Amino acid sequence: DYQLVLTADELQRVIEEMRANGAFAVDTETTSTDPMRAELVGVSMSCKGNTGYYIPVGHTAEAMAVLGVKLPEKPLTREEALDLLRPLLEDPKVEKVGHNIKYDLIVLERAGLKLEGISLDTMIACYLTDPSRLRHNLDEVSLHYLNRKLIPISDLIGKGSKAVTFDSVPVDSACTYASEDADVTWRLAQTFRPLLRERGLQALYDEVEFPLIRVLARMEQAGIAIDNGIFEGLREEVEKRLRALEYEIFE
Repeated sequence: DYQLVLTADELQRVIEEMRANGAFAVDTETTSTDPMRAELVGVSMSCKGNTGYYIPVGHTAEAMAVLGVKLPEKPLTREEALDLLRPLLEDPKVEKVGHNIKYDLIVLERAGLKLEGISLDTMIACYLTDPSRLRHNLDEVSLHYLNRKLIPISDLIGKGSKAVTFDSVPVDSACTYASEDADVTWRLAQTFRPLLRERGLQALYDEVEFPLIRVLARMEQAGIAIDNGIFEGLREEVEKRLRALEYEIFE
């Protein structure tokens, strides 16, 4: 049961549901995998298995005007949606879970929302409980722990040179995809919480891995200063060495 949230009244009801539950999974859809370049397109939330809500805030007009989706007379604007979401997302008493939530933290902060109350990152929990696994992305983890194959992002945006950004994805398809991510993340949280305790990893998560989420997010947001002169010198040195090696090879 995945629902598209298009009015202020609908969003208020969703917010009340999340607040009443005391915890929920949150996920963002954006225009880039780089959080410092990504523009926020939508937010999805879930606090119950097989349910999810999607709030579009940055789709193109063409993506919003799709068959099967009747837009309200007064659709929710980006500013209205973010203003309504702010008290919930910034409330430390309402727990939030996410998969690679550092990404969402940065994206939301750049959109003017400070994500507080983070209690679990299912990607980190997966890494701690199964460090030998090669990949810990949501698709792989969902398939392994829930036996559920997620909708591939390529089905929505395409591949290679013909790929589009998520803001061009029809809002009905975006709703299914994004809500599924939040739904699966919520269910994975119920799987990993007991696993961390059973395997004696809760302290490692609480004292080392979890505090690093915000530290790394701040590092990514601040960036790293480099000395352009030094790197220019290195480039010239490497090119000179390369030319010498080429000469030796031809000889």
